[in-house]
Amino acid sequence: MKKFLGISLLGLVLLSCSKDQILEELGVVPYTITFEDVALESSGFMEYKYAEHGVGFEGGTYEFAPNDIEYYGFAISCLDVSAVSGTYNPYIVSAASGAEGSSNFAVFHDPFDLFNPYLGVQLAPGVEHQVVSAFFCLTHVTLQAIEDGVDIHGNASAFGVGDHFDVTAIGFDRHGYETARVTISLADFRRSPPALCLDWRLVDLRSLGLVNRIEFIVSSTDCNSYTGESYTPAYFAIDNLKFERKRGV
Repeated sequence: MKKFLGISLLGLVLLSCSKDQILEELGVVPYTITFEDVALESSGFMEYKYAEHGVGFEGGTYEFAPNDIEYYGFAISCLDVSAVSGTYNPYIVSAASGAEGSSNFAVFHDPFDLFNPYLGVQLAPGVEHQVVSAFFCLTHVTLQAIEDGVDIHGNASAFGVGDHFDVTAIGFDRHGYETARVTISLADFRRSPPALCLDWRLVDLRSLGLVNRIEFIVSSTDCNSYTGESYTPAYFAIDNLKFERKRGV
């Protein structure tokens, strides 16, 4: 009887706590990379500086030292749809702000880096944390190409029935082995009416498991049939990337 009473009391305690509090009690520390503490230049974005140099910063509830985490192929921006003008700017998100009303977010794109030729987030060597979720959204230049066939290079075509623009998140463990993949369709013309991710979408990434690295692959059905090169601008926005780590790890 006492045993059952103890279990019941534990259940009541857990019900009265938030999910994050429960995780804390179990020795799991949730933390979120928010990009909010990044001081942006007057242009409203910081291009490449965080992409190739692995600069550390405080991400939500967890402080990263410079060598704890690195980012490849992205810029930090606070430019939302209110910043749209006649100039080409790839760092404008199609939403009205960052995720959950925040200011800053990241815009991933092809890093053009022969030494680190992937889009992604890299934890320190040997470190693995459980990835939880992230918010994703289309950027304005990608949306223009999808809806109107407008892009700076003049190669894009407006999407028709059956077209789609996807981002695939790929997890890797500390040994470099792939853990799993999650594909997020940010523009899907395979359905009627077409679905466009014009606001932040929360995506569950738990199936990637314990990861040391997350890579992102951008794909579009508007591409070169011989080389597979995408004609749709390979930009997408991401914010509030959430992990869980064991206390003391």
